[in-house]
Amino acid sequence: MSTKDLPESRFQRAAVGPPLVTLAALERPVPVLALPGFTLFPGTLVPLSAFEPEPCRTLAESLADRRLLVLAALDEPGPDHTLYRVAGLGRIVSDRRQPDGRVDAFVHGLARVVLSNVVLGQDGLVADLELLTDAPQRGCVEPGLRLFSVALSLARALTVERPEEAEALTSLLASSEDLGQVTNRLASAFVEAFAERQALLEERCPATRCDLVAARLGQLLLASSRHPGRLLH
Repeated sequence: MSTKDLPESRFQRAAVGPPLVTLAALERPVPVLALPGFTLFPGTLVPLSAFEPEPCRTLAESLADRRLLVLAALDEPGPDHTLYRVAGLGRIVSDRRQPDGRVDAFVHGLARVVLSNVVLGQDGLVADLELLTDAPQRGCVEPGLRLFSVALSLARALTVERPEEAEALTSLLASSEDLGQVTNRLASAFVEAFAERQALLEERCPATRCDLVAARLGQLLLASSRHPGRLLH
């Protein structure tokens, strides 16, 4: 795969796809699981493991209803810390209760949402949700091409030392024609710092998200060239 496989018309046609959830699904409150430093991007699949009573009750409430779940970030562990009001709405696609009571699940990110009327119910936090949509799609072509160019350069740099990661990155770039989805998946895989991840989740401009993720991949490309054997994340 190369940048010549990614004509401008592709980005003009599908720069940002529609949310993976309908407005009707948000008419009722959705369980909220607050996790320190956690971000769920749309179009990504994340593992979740709960073993404390409150998270287990929240997962049970989600599984008993529509399997919808909001994963919202806390800035630090503890009940008195800030709950970020821009969060990821997901659907539990698989779950398993372990003999020790732990619940393991996989959550598929559906959309970015804004939380309001957050209250503590009998089974944990619930909130009203509003979809956080992207700003009008202007100027995505050049940032999109730049992002793919940097990502492909990183994949080539990893080919010799870490071929499996190179193949995974190349597959990720080919996973969707929706630039927004690809950007979300790259952010989920390669942006580690919570502040950066949360900023990307809240950013409504697709071109800005492309530039931010491209800058991060550029840093990893530079680090890979200086230290070929060092892990990227």
